[in-house]
Amino acid sequence: MKYSLGLDIGTTSIGWAVVNEDRQRIEDLGVRIFERPEDPQTGESLAKPRRDSRSTRRRLKRRRERLDYLKRFFVEHQLLSVKQISDLLTYDKVHSHKDPYVIRRQAIKQKVPNDELFVALYHIAKRRGYKSNRRAVEEKDKENGKVLSAIKANTLLLSRYSGSVAITLLEEEKFAKHKRNKDGDYNNSFIRADFESEILAILRVQGWDTNWIDELLYANPNETETKGKSGLLYQRPFMDGALINKMRGKCQYEDAPRAPKASYSFDVFRLVQELVHLKYNNGKKLSSEEIKSCIKVFKEIKDPSYARVKKIIGHDKDKYFRFDYIRGKQNQDYQENEKNKFGGLRFYHTVKTALKDLPEDWQKVEHDIELFDKVGEILTFNKDDKSLGDALSKLDLSDKAKNQLMTINVSGFCHLSIEALRKLTPYLLEGNTYDKAVELVYPGHFLEKLSGDKNELPPLSEEQLHQLTNPVVKRAISQTRKVINAVVKKYGVHYNYLEQHVKM
Repeated sequence: MKYSLGLDIGTTSIGWAVVNEDRQRIEDLGVRIFERPEDPQTGESLAKPRRDSRSTRRRLKRRRERLDYLKRFFVEHQLLSVKQISDLLTYDKVHSHKDPYVIRRQAIKQKVPNDELFVALYHIAKRRGYKSNRRAVEEKDKENGKVLSAIKANTLLLSRYSGSVAITLLEEEKFAKHKRNKDGDYNNSFIRADFESEILAILRVQGWDTNWIDELLYANPNETETKGKSGLLYQRPFMDGALINKMRGKCQYEDAPRAPKASYSFDVFRLVQELVHLKYNNGKKLSSEEIKSCIKVFKEIKDPSYARVKKIIGHDKDKYFRFDYIRGKQNQDYQENEKNKFGGLRFYHTVKTALKDLPEDWQKVEHDIELFDKVGEILTFNKDDKSLGDALSKLDLSDKAKNQLMTINVSGFCHLSIEALRKLTPYLLEGNTYDKAVELVYPGHFLEKLSGDKNELPPLSEEQLHQLTNPVVKRAISQTRKVINAVVKKYGVHYNYLEQHVKM
């Protein structure tokens, strides 16, 4: 029996159906249900408590390292002895000590004894203020939005008190009840730069030279000469390109890394695949010209629908026209189903929207595939404002365009490299399905994986497991493998074609 296997892969179930190609009927169907790896009461990942605890341990460890470095600095530069520092900290724990905020207010105006200076710096080193990695992105987050809103209000207050956080907290009435944030209340938030300005002002008043200041504040523990020394204001990169690249994985067909999902090449590749597999009126498929027409129109439409595809191919007034399958929510009214979204060029329109007021820059990007893909790569690999700004500065675009691109937040990689995407897409545009395109570009590769020599799908390799970092995806793939192997065991290894409608 010739058969096709249809799969609906979800996070807690795998729907499947075996279609008898000889008799054109559904031969068998069912669903495999399994538990999602999450807390049933809260819906949170089972790994969250462990992850949160690990994050807290790391944060406390790094703070302890900063404070230890401050102690060593004062001892090594003969500002205080080990015993003096020990007595200071013991006294601070056991007895009521002079208010650190008062010391900071005094130190910014005049010289203070080394013991009081140490208390002031120790106080600031514990809580250094908020530092944004991607400000434009974080503003869209509800929780971060509250923090940034409070910071904006407090920035106006700082100008009244010589830019000093300590003076502002001491003298501004809104901070009279408490000077630190409470749970869910971020009104006492200040940015890292505010604390940096205060420390610099204090140390300059104390007569410190630039070398001492740089050594204390900006020592990088990764540099050879400062190995193990973490300056009071040093912060590890949030996520660097090297770490992201380590999780990137290799292309199936080329000796090259996988392409970012945020790329023009993948955008077109994904859309063309959807158009190639689209069928209507019992198996009819779009022609090469119709596929190309859809892509041209979709560049003008952000969220196309099935109805739009129907109009492009000239059947909008055909009352007997029916798509064989429409993804998304199904209604009894077929016309309503046609309003469901159909694919689209996601990253293309994200960049287009960002550069909508900069037509010259948009024209440069739109007509240069290399530049378009490079923009996506930069946005995928750089997760903080500094590294992102540095990378974008190398592109031949205006400063305004670079600032607009910095508001885009993307992530993830597809299963193919840029080279493979560009080789396969032309064959897909001619109406070939993915398997046929692969056989034309990489003879033997696709059929080798799906040949009848294997009676079942093998488990994921160590490399594949390493590349899959999401436990929900791992479980869904594992369960899908079991479903496919069970179907093959019952109906044989004949392969006609496999259609997968993935809902993750």
